[in-house]
Amino acid sequence: MKTVRFGAIALVIAGVTGLGIETSRADTVAYQVPVGTVGTQAFAGPLGMDFNVNQPVLVTRLGVFDDGSDGLNRDLTAYLWDRTDTSAPLETLTFTSADPGTLLDGSRFKPLASPLLLPAGFQGTIVGENYGATEQNGNSGGAAPVWTTNDGGGLVSFVGSSPYGDVQGTYPANGGGGPENRYAAGTFLFADADLPGIEFTRPLYVCNASFELPDRYPPGTYYGTDPFAWTTSGAGNFLAGPYFSDPIPDGDHVAYANAGGSLTSDPLQGETLQADTLYILEAEWGRRTSYADSPLQSMKLRAGGVELGVVDNTDVGNGPLVPQGKFETARGYFTANHNAPIGSELDILLTSDDTTYQVAFDDVRLMKVDAATAVPIVNHSFEDYDVSPNGNSGNVPGWTAVSAGTLEYLGTIVPADGEQVAYVLPGGSLTQTLSGVSLEAGHRYFLLVEVGDRSSQAFAGYRVELLAGGQTIAFEDSLNVVDFTGFPGTSGEFITTSVIDFSTLNMDPLWTGLIGQPLGISLMATGTGGQTMFDNVRLFVLNVPEPATFLLLALGSLGMLGVTGWKRRKRARA
Repeated sequence: MKTVRFGAIALVIAGVTGLGIETSRADTVAYQVPVGTVGTQAFAGPLGMDFNVNQPVLVTRLGVFDDGSDGLNRDLTAYLWDRTDTSAPLETLTFTSADPGTLLDGSRFKPLASPLLLPAGFQGTIVGENYGATEQNGNSGGAAPVWTTNDGGGLVSFVGSSPYGDVQGTYPANGGGGPENRYAAGTFLFADADLPGIEFTRPLYVCNASFELPDRYPPGTYYGTDPFAWTTSGAGNFLAGPYFSDPIPDGDHVAYANAGGSLTSDPLQGETLQADTLYILEAEWGRRTSYADSPLQSMKLRAGGVELGVVDNTDVGNGPLVPQGKFETARGYFTANHNAPIGSELDILLTSDDTTYQVAFDDVRLMKVDAATAVPIVNHSFEDYDVSPNGNSGNVPGWTAVSAGTLEYLGTIVPADGEQVAYVLPGGSLTQTLSGVSLEAGHRYFLLVEVGDRSSQAFAGYRVELLAGGQTIAFEDSLNVVDFTGFPGTSGEFITTSVIDFSTLNMDPLWTGLIGQPLGISLMATGTGGQTMFDNVRLFVLNVPEPATFLLLALGSLGMLGVTGWKRRKRARA
């Protein structure tokens, strides 16, 4: 029976999984011990409990029982074994008083380096060992224990008589007499392996992505801080039903962030920042029924603590303004830049940008496009021509500049990539025809450009165009953003990512004559005063083989594209 490291799977999903399936994204604790449970015996040998896998699952964390939920007084070890091959454990994690892991109910958990994919039919044993007088395990003595099991909606089954062993580090071979969850010892966290994702992407695992842990039902609290696997500031998770007229997107809990609050995910297991890779982050943004005004929120993908971009609904935002009592999907596209080291850890930051209202988040999804090809763009982050600090130049190699140039004024604009940015004056433009890249049938094109607001200048608005043969085939601009009124120039930051998602699968017949024509990019300022900053221009091309059909993402300005909706996964509480 083969187990697979989820972080190493190089699979591009092509219309096979991930859409229209009513399933939960919730992580599940296999053996659940109530918080505060006190141990009953000092046995130090391996204590095992058997389970079978009915549908493929990702095992993401191992855990151990914490006697009294008050920290560990002994070093404990958790093992995951394959019952059909007990020569060596599949996974081993050690928990110490100095590094005890994260408490969830009555157990402590640590993440695996990469999620472990267990196929249907897998027969496993979870083991905890080295309990003693100062840190006891729980043994129900053959009676029904106070701790319970959770099969994740039938994903796994709990079987056997709870074996034990005499020698630490070995498979427990002695019959324990049952029941199947006799011990409060080892446990594990698992999730449905069928993660949701857009068809051309590979879904990446995000722990507690729908904020179901911990459960805020009685005897827990209705509201609480610190959802499992997230670090919070003025935020938490809560049982959401009464506050929204829409169904809760996934499960029955959501995350909240009070004014100025935030939630940061644990680093993604088995994933680090890769060069020339397109990442797509989605989340459901919520607005409570009691809020007359739209609360403001944002989400970011980060690498080594460096922001790779932002999705928000403030001013020139690229995220949704959510109606009262509703949820809407926010989507962002991200890539590496000069400021974030390749190979650094990825995490997700969800933030309330509001000064008054609480915001809500649910069903966070991160995907990568393995098959997309990054197209070389000359001087894509405007580091050539090298200008002096606090200098500027109209010389922009690779680009045709009209009332535009590059600058390095770090006091008035923080670059999105590198040290220099491009500026464009109203009515001006930067245009580049790409060498050796043409418009092709059966392809999908993703153009990403960071757009900035210089603090010393009024924001002049923007328009980004994808060209073929010098003609505009798709565009995205600030004029279609509801809140856009023209900034007074107070940001000094890159405020949005302009995204064009263009497909020739369902291309307007007016444009089919442009097949084979060279592609180009144009960056423009559309206002009447001030400046607009641009940085980190990226283009990815995805070959979509016929007769596969792919979903077209709805992006506001791309009216010339046919758009098909996509269905979010939901689950009802059992």
